[in-house]
Amino acid sequence: MVSVSGNRLARWRARRRILVHALLASHAAGCCLVDLAPLMRKYRRAQREVALSLDRRCRIGVTSFNLNVFSSQECLSLFRFLPQHLGRLVDLLAINVPFPRTRLSVPPIDCLAIVLRRLAAPTRWVDLEELFGRSASALCHIFYATVAMMMEK
Repeated sequence: MVSVSGNRLARWRARRRILVHALLASHAAGCCLVDLAPLMRKYRRAQREVALSLDRRCRIGVTSFNLNVFSSQECLSLFRFLPQHLGRLVDLLAINVPFPRTRLSVPPIDCLAIVLRRLAAPTRWVDLEELFGRSASALCHIFYATVAMMMEK
């Protein structure tokens, strides 16, 4: 599965590379600085987008989800359940979501937490990336696979 953010980063890198070549060619052709200003603005935007994407990727890669970090009050506000109740829900619902076609390895408690967090408040997947330490496309895949498994039961 190809993530949207990875595709976006590749596109911005390619755009930055093209703009560098255009700037160098224009400078070699003897264009004045006024003529290079629009190209320079586009290059700086591409550079900023690449930096932001790489920074986001680093923050997501460092984060890992741990339910024990949250207090009871935080769990109630984020997931609408207490931490000890989440573990019991996983056992009662017998959540065991296989991901055979992807390389995802997701514990059952994480699957339930992703579903409950998404249902507790309407947030974008990008906003949940840092909380769970997974990309938006992986979170979406986990959510739909867990809901489908629960609907079958």
